[in-house]
Parts: sequence; structure tokens; C-alpha cells
Amino acid sequence: VQNMICCAVCIPACVLTILLIKPLEPRTLQMVGFAFMAFIYALLALMWGYNVSRSLLFIVFITARFSIWFGPVATVFLLPSEIFPTAIRTSCVGISAAFGKVGAILGVFLIPVFEPAIGISAVFVICAGVALLAIAVTHVCIPEDTLASGADEADKLGEAPVSGPTPAAEAPAAEAPAPSEDTGLLEDSTR
Repeated sequence: VQNMICCAVCIPACVLTILLIKPLEPRTLQMVGFAFMAFIYALLALMWGYNVSRSLLFIVFITARFSIWFGPVATVFLLPSEIFPTAIRTSCVGISAAFGKVGAILGVFLIPVFEPAIGISAVFVICAGVALLAIAVTHVCIPEDTLASGADEADKLGEAPVSGPTPAAEAPAAEAPAPSEDTGLLEDSTR
């Protein structure tokens, strides 16, 4: 039952993210999500050292799961596709995704190494610190109003070269064959 609750809490978090992504903008939503995560991790760090009931700890843990799935889970995929110029977008999205995987791998393998020495409360403090660092990085590195302006604005101004096929709207219209011209498409099957 606890596993089902842990998974089920992700659904309302994602729905809330979908509802708030336009009004708040992805950059702001990401910072709010990271702030929420930092607060919950700091709360878990404080609670872990005291004799807190397992039920209350579980409720805060569920809130932590909600905070992870609210905002950052969606925006870390959305923002790279919004901020990079079209000509280099796929490469930059791939690099962004790769660094995300490196961070996940480091977290998975380093936490079990350090946790016995520093304790789980300290691990939660480190997680809160990483979330606060993520707010600062988002604030400094992500441009404001990403959905309204986007990287394509620079493409329209000619600042970023666009490679690839010509869009259909700009391609010259193909001439249709004359009605009397044999296209070979409707061949007589009796020949």
C-alpha cells in the first residue's frame, strides 16, 4: 500500500505542473519546485534525528515525492528544448540529458558510500543544498520568459544558422503534370 501511495502522489504533482507551466513559465516553475524540494529535504533532515512517528515521517516523505515530481521533473526536459537555437538544439539537449544522467549516477553511487559515515540527516541536508544550488543555477543560466521568446526568435533574426530541409511553407511549389501527360501511375494491367 505504501508503494502505491508513493507512486500515486506523482500523478497530482504532474497534473499541477501541467496546469501551472504556462502561467508561471518553466523557469519560475523549476525554481519553485527546487525550493519546495529544499524545504522538504531540510524538514526530513530535522525530523530524522528526533523520535518522530513513522506515520508523520511517511507523510513528509510522500510530500518529498510530490515535490520531486512537481516542476523539476517536467521542466528539466522542457527547458533545454526551449532555450537552445534550432541549429544546435538536438546536440545541446543531448548534452543536457547526459549531464543529468551523470548527476543521477553520482548520487546513486556516492550516497551509499558517505551515508554510513555522515548519517542520513546529513544526506538530506546535502540534498537540500543541491536543490538550493539548482535554484541559483536556474536563475543565472536560464533566460526569463522561455515560452514566449524561445530560441527560435534568434533564428528569425538571422543570428543562428538554420540547417536542414526547407520548411514546406518556404519551398517552391511543385508543378503538377499536364492532364494529357502520362505519369505512368495508372498503367493498363492488360498490357
